[in-house]
Amino acid sequence: TTAIPEDEATGETPWWILIVVGLGIIILIAVFVTRGSKKNGVPIVAGPTWKDHARKGYADARWLYDAMSEDLAVWRGNARFDDTTATGATAATSRSETWSQLTDRMTRAADSLYALEAAAPDQRSADLARNAVTTMRSTRDALDARAESRFAYRTTDASAHTDQQLMDAREREVRSSRNLVEARNAFAKALTDLSTIV
Repeated sequence: TTAIPEDEATGETPWWILIVVGLGIIILIAVFVTRGSKKNGVPIVAGPTWKDHARKGYADARWLYDAMSEDLAVWRGNARFDDTTATGATAATSRSETWSQLTDRMTRAADSLYALEAAAPDQRSADLARNAVTTMRSTRDALDARAESRFAYRTTDASAHTDQQLMDAREREVRSSRNLVEARNAFAKALTDLSTIV
């Protein structure tokens, strides 16, 4: 007769199998603990969302809309003619400071709005961002043209020019003023549209 191994006869699991299973369980626990500590040890820093870009771009663009007014353009033209454009302790200091901030604010607004356009969740949001940048730049161009026309009028008025030249300079001022109003109206509409996604 064939002898039955002792562990089979008793119905118990061989001891070496218990050791192998135990080691396997210990290794699995060690792997899970190591992975968990790596995930918790390195924080994931999320970048700005498209909403963040929209808010920042809107805030700077709104500041620009308020700043780029007829009054600022006329001040700039007069200040250039009077050679008082530098910031100093005068009543026009706030306008001078506002004028000096225009370029930086435009750069910041455009950067945020371009980032919004790139990260926008849909085509409408991207179009709103692009339109805001376009109308913002058009308003700045119109503001510069209005300031230049004021400077030109003051220069013509101060020189010994003919009445026709003075009338032409005045007509240029009127046209540039009208263009600035139209540009600001388009910019205001673009900002209103942009505000729906901020």
